[in-house]
Amino acid sequence: MKQKIATFCSVIAVATMSSQANAAVLYEFELFSSFELTNGGEEFTSGEFSFTAPTFVSSVSQTIVPVGDLLSCSIITNLETGTCRDHTMDPEFELGTDMIRFGFETSLNAGTRFYHFADGAFNTAGIYDSIRFGDSQAGRLTVTDLAAGGVPEPATWGMMIFGFGLIGGAMRRQRKANVKVNFI
Repeated sequence: MKQKIATFCSVIAVATMSSQANAAVLYEFELFSSFELTNGGEEFTSGEFSFTAPTFVSSVSQTIVPVGDLLSCSIITNLETGTCRDHTMDPEFELGTDMIRFGFETSLNAGTRFYHFADGAFNTAGIYDSIRFGDSQAGRLTVTDLAAGGVPEPATWGMMIFGFGLIGGAMRRQRKANVKVNFI
């Protein structure tokens, strides 16, 4: 019986230690400039967006980030404030770079602007500056792995404490059973 309890406790402890909190990756993009937009001499002066993904953006296919899934988004041009549209993250773009297609809309223009980053930037935590077009189309991408070095969820802590308590209780019962008192 005691061996069954110890085995059960060991299985519970291993299972709870291997479970992770909901892993997520935070993507934060900030743009500093863009080429002149199609109409009216309009140019981006600043803009940003951020969102979380359940895992790193795959290196296999595009990921469309609907405007409704964004944590934040803003666009400011030299003429007005714009609104955000869907953005696309395109890993391993044909130029050998990871590319963000920044979707925007203003009263004069609507479309996307392309910002290129080092190949693999979407799959690795870090800070990346755009690598094409220099200051004419500059941006920065910050990728944060929220699961790295994380703290287990409260339920996981509870299961671990419960498991250690069962093991301690089984060991204590076993010790009491082995104690013999002899009076001389």
